[in-house]
Amino acid sequence: MPLPQPDDFGDMLRSLDRGVRAARTSASTRPPITTASEGMVLPSRGTPPPPASGGRVYASGTQPYWTDSSGSTYSLKPPTVPQAGYVAATSVSLSGAPGAYSQSHTQDLVDAIEHLAERLDELIFELKSSAPPIVDPIP
Repeated sequence: MPLPQPDDFGDMLRSLDRGVRAARTSASTRPPITTASEGMVLPSRGTPPPPASGGRVYASGTQPYWTDSSGSTYSLKPPTVPQAGYVAATSVSLSGAPGAYSQSHTQDLVDAIEHLAERLDELIFELKSSAPPIVDPIP
C-alpha cells in the first residue's frame, strides 16, 4: 500500500504545522536534562562519550564528574581536608642582650630555644598523626 501523498501546497503546510506542534508538545513534556531555578541539578547518568572538543559535566550517583575530549574523566568532588590537633602558639620574650657576657642571659636563650623546639615537635606530631597526614610521616 503506497503512502498517502499531499494533494497540494496547503496539505503540505498543514502537515508541517502538525509536525511542528507535535515536536513542541513532546519537547515541553519531556523532563529537562538540567534545571537551574534552585541551583543546577544534574540527574545521575552513566559516563557520557567524550565530546569532540571541550568537555562534559555529569553526575554518576551523587558524584560530579568532568570528561574531556581526550576521554579522561575527573572527579569534581573536593578532597577531604585533613585536620590536625591544636598546638598552642607560644611567645618568647627576651630583654636586650647585655653589654658583656651574662650566664643568666645565655640560659634564657637556651630555655627559649628549648621551649620553641618543644612546640615545633608538638606541631610536627599533630601534622603527622592527622588523618590523612598533612606532613609526610618520614622520620
